[in-house]
Amino acid sequence: MDSKLVNTPEKDPKTLILKEFRKGKPIFESYKKFCNKMGPEFLDYPEFEFWWMRFSVGNFDLDYDRRQDPKYRTIEDFPVHIFKKICGNLEDDEYKNKYWFTLRHVCKSFRTFVDSWTPPEFIKIGISICRRRITVWFDDFEISYIEKTEISSQIGFSYHPESLQRGNFRDLAIDDLTGILAVPGGYKLEKLTFSNDIDNVFAQKLFQKFENLGTKIHVDTVEIHPYEIDPVSVNNILNSFPSIKEIDIKSEDVPDEEFTDKINKITSLKNAKMVKIHNTRDDDVFWNPSTQGIFGVEWRVPGAFVAISRGIRLLAHVFG
Repeated sequence: MDSKLVNTPEKDPKTLILKEFRKGKPIFESYKKFCNKMGPEFLDYPEFEFWWMRFSVGNFDLDYDRRQDPKYRTIEDFPVHIFKKICGNLEDDEYKNKYWFTLRHVCKSFRTFVDSWTPPEFIKIGISICRRRITVWFDDFEISYIEKTEISSQIGFSYHPESLQRGNFRDLAIDDLTGILAVPGGYKLEKLTFSNDIDNVFAQKLFQKFENLGTKIHVDTVEIHPYEIDPVSVNNILNSFPSIKEIDIKSEDVPDEEFTDKINKITSLKNAKMVKIHNTRDDDVFWNPSTQGIFGVEWRVPGAFVAISRGIRLLAHVFG
């Protein structure tokens, strides 16, 4: 955001801030009204706060040159060696786990140090993708990654407000997933869930990242509940986790020839010991893989078990 002050009388931020100040409202309420009137990109909050605080102590000099100010410092300027000493007193692993994600997103130097800790352990991870927003649940801990620009994203945590971060929203989500899952000796998850859209750009990046790192992730159950089944995206996701016991696809698609073709193109389903397909649209729909042509000859793997089901009704087809 460009925080340079505009000198035109009708849009001089100093004059406009002074008008808001004289209304006697709290600073946050005034800034919100200021943004509603001038637009959210007109002036950032630190600039607004600077002039507001000057006015609050009776200094109404609008000709003050901010270039006289000392260098503005942020948390990123905090000495890393002091940060390490502070964190060295955090003997409680639960406390470290709680702030592991938060500290990783402060700055690069903090992230490097935090990544030297043993990452938190989770048994379930859920990923929901909807347009330009990715939400990840690590057990019950929720993080959202929202695209703001090509190079910046908004990160939101379960326990405090969202903050603006440098980086693409997909890359930031994958980086957190990698920090948890890419550990020496492999990682074991009980359940991994994907819902809504499966963004193929995200799926490709995740697969490439895990492949480059040589991650070994074992998953008991992968549950996929997409708006629409895209074989390419699903393949990329499932290939990122080659050791899977059970895959459960929940689909609203009608079990017709087109649906059968989509399922047959998801070649990564071969990696699982069991595959279940649930129709979530119609209770009366019940798919028989042998009659529908789902999973052709190439699926006849000894010991493979495929179940096509709806609700509690289950049909098993065992390939010999």
